[in-house]
This record gives sequence, structure tokens and C-alpha cells, in this order.
Amino acid sequence: MFRTAMASQRCVVPMTGYFEWTGERGDKIPHYIHGSGLLSAAAIAATRKIDAGFETTVAIITAPSRDAAGQVHNRMPVFLTDNDLDEWLDPACLDAAQARGLAAHISKARDLIANELKVDRVDRRVNSVSRIDPADPCLIEPVA
Repeated sequence: MFRTAMASQRCVVPMTGYFEWTGERGDKIPHYIHGSGLLSAAAIAATRKIDAGFETTVAIITAPSRDAAGQVHNRMPVFLTDNDLDEWLDPACLDAAQARGLAAHISKARDLIANELKVDRVDRRVNSVSRIDPADPCLIEPVA
């Protein structure tokens, strides 16, 4: 499904942060990994025809964790710097070598943002957003 997406269907998923969990099943501890502002996660998209309509699937590109994120999980989203956004979102189709080169450049640049990430342990209520308001700002406040 994503075979050609890196070449021509690059996109960005904006976020303020993301959650990861540690611990054993039934006793998971949620952590909120975030920067000081909006983060731009590199992603790819693929669209396919289904019956009379279309379905688009988006996948965030991940890489080995760096710095704060690595304390919680061994992988993290590849975040784009402001300088890399235009190059990543350029609609020009890339051949396989160009796509690999762009991916390698972006992967190295992620360290700039990774150095600024913070990890906060957050309330366990985030584990059951079906029973609470997922937009509740208390869900990302640090707990002891």
C-alpha cells in the first residue's frame, strides 16, 4: 500500500505531543512526550478506491528514539524542522534514490527536535478516553 508513498505522497501530521506507556499489562503507566510548541511528524499517505469511494491511510514515519523519548520507548516519530517542511512537502515525484536520500536527511535532522522533547508522567485516566473527554487538558498535566 505504501510502496510509492515516499516518492510522491508525503504529508505532515501536526501534534503537540504523543503518548507512550511503560510497565506490565494491567499496570501501564502513561507518559506524554512533547515539545514546547507544535511538532510536525513526517508521514506518508496512500489512497485506494473502495466500492464507490476512496479511503486514505496515513502512516507516521518512526525511527529509533533519541534523548527524552528513548527513556520511555525505543521508537519515536520523525519530526521535521521548520526548514525541512518545504522539502518534505514538495509535490515533485522522487525516484527511489532521491526518496532514500530525503529520508536519510530528515532522519538526521530529527535529532535537533529530539533534544528539545520532554517526558511527563500523566494521569492514568488517559488510558480510558472512551469514558472521559479526550480533549480535557488535565490529561497532559504532569503527575507525581
